[in-house]
Amino acid sequence: MEEIAETSILLNAGKIAPAHGIDGRILEFFEICIHQLVFLHRLYPIGIFSKKQKYGIAIHTSEHPELNSYIKKCLSTAQDLIRTGDFEQLIIVFNKPDETPFRKFTFALEGLSKDTTESVNRNDFTSLELSFRDAVLRLVGCDRKMETFHKIPEGSSFKILIETSEDSFINMCNAPSSKDEYEFPWVQSEGKVASATYDQLIPISSVETRNLSLQIIAHESLMVSAEENNHKSQNSSVITDEENNTAMSEEY
Repeated sequence: MEEIAETSILLNAGKIAPAHGIDGRILEFFEICIHQLVFLHRLYPIGIFSKKQKYGIAIHTSEHPELNSYIKKCLSTAQDLIRTGDFEQLIIVFNKPDETPFRKFTFALEGLSKDTTESVNRNDFTSLELSFRDAVLRLVGCDRKMETFHKIPEGSSFKILIETSEDSFINMCNAPSSKDEYEFPWVQSEGKVASATYDQLIPISSVETRNLSLQIIAHESLMVSAEENNHKSQNSSVITDEENNTAMSEEY
């Protein structure tokens, strides 16, 4: 029987805090989910992934330095927004070669303890781990809920977006240390990603504990015209990293 080592992946490296506080555990969960989705969509050669264990279940994680660095940088920004209370949702968008979105997964943070850096006690930790375990299992099995899941165009790519308030986005852009703080510039999402709408909404899982309320939903794509989209009111900003406009379109 193959032995799989328990892992906390990369959250103890770089700027991201260790996973003892609520924010650290959320970021670790986000990271695991991103790796599973990228693996399931077969965007990169299967050989860059290795099998590890987390929450008592087998997961797949990328071993590619550039891909892992991109994910880490995005999560670093997400953690800052979670700590300030400005984080709304994490969005993983899958695009056709022409940059047209065909699917997205949203991780909407609907409730969170006030002190995100406070350590989780044993009972809360157990509840959180079990909820995350269930959510990951449901996520990796989402292909059974989505009839077109495996109809993925060759040459597809993905992007990580973060939804926050417009004021928070402006503050990020105006911060004197924003370049060093966020490692690459974030820009407001536009074009096909911003104008896409979705004709199928598929609930994947919800995480409901004393410390956290989180909803995970999959969306299948239907495009709307840019002109029609311009008439919609904008109460929040979806930001994406400028660097990823080209880097993550590359095939490894």
